[in-house]
Amino acid sequence: MIVCFDCDTVQQLDKLERGFCMRCICCNGRLLMNPKGGLDTPLALIVSAIIFFIIANSYPLMTMGISGLSHTTMLFGVALGFVDENQLGLALLVGMTIIIAPLLIILAMFYVLVSVRFKLRLPLTKMALVWIVRLQPWGMMDVFLLGAIVAFIKLTGQSDVIFGIGFYALSALIISYAGAIVTFEPYLVWEYLDEHQ
Repeated sequence: MIVCFDCDTVQQLDKLERGFCMRCICCNGRLLMNPKGGLDTPLALIVSAIIFFIIANSYPLMTMGISGLSHTTMLFGVALGFVDENQLGLALLVGMTIIIAPLLIILAMFYVLVSVRFKLRLPLTKMALVWIVRLQPWGMMDVFLLGAIVAFIKLTGQSDVIFGIGFYALSALIISYAGAIVTFEPYLVWEYLDEHQ
């Protein structure tokens, strides 16, 4: 049984073949999708997200030069900038949404996918799956990147801005992270865990 997220209709689920999507009989909302790539696609995307996350946090996002002075910032430096301005609440919020929550989601997805894909009985897999769903609204790297691009456009006339490796890694991270989220179906993973653990 599954409840439609859009209209709350309770429906009986049939076996869903790979590559197909199940829709609500009342509102035609998406209930469930069984991606063609199975678990291999989200696993590959989440591994690439881990690599891009490490690169994005190891290299500068951008360098800004004004009147001969230049300043380079990294991803965690954005949150630290608010600490320097004594805005601890904002620093915590920014750090949570662009670093902590995405990292926890990525690591939890990797843990769950490895456990299910390779049929390992790793402890706390179900709890990790619950936290993936709970933390997803807090992962806002895409909003941060959009804000950085808007700031870049506004600053181009006043200063020299050079994107660093971290910026391009962050862009690739957002694409691979979004792809992993879209191809990851928690219901199917939960069903597997109920059967095998």
